[in-house]
Amino acid sequence: MRGIVRNRVVGDGYFMGNMEARWKFARFQFINNNFYLGLNGFMDFGQVTKKTDGIENVPESDLNSQAAKDYYDKDAEKMHISYGAGLRIAMNENFIIRLDYGMAADDRDGKSGMYIGLNYLF
Repeated sequence: MRGIVRNRVVGDGYFMGNMEARWKFARFQFINNNFYLGLNGFMDFGQVTKKTDGIENVPESDLNSQAAKDYYDKDAEKMHISYGAGLRIAMNENFIIRLDYGMAADDRDGKSGMYIGLNYLF
């Protein structure tokens, strides 16, 4: 999920989704190839549906320590949401360079991140 710290949503079962709005705003030819530039607005989301075994075996007294409070949060398994925008540079409709900047909606999930990759996510 773009903008959320890596491995923030981890469990034996989880749900993840993505919504994007895409706009191809410029088409042109260069060096005998067809190019287009596109902009994307997106929202990514995910939630653990089945927790990993282990946390219930930690004694309650240990969970009340400051160190445990830094790692375990009783209401942490709500929906994790991020949003952002991206630029697409495409050559001949099938080679796409992707630049995305995502921001987490909740400070516990991180701040933001820049993502560079190839092709669309879906």
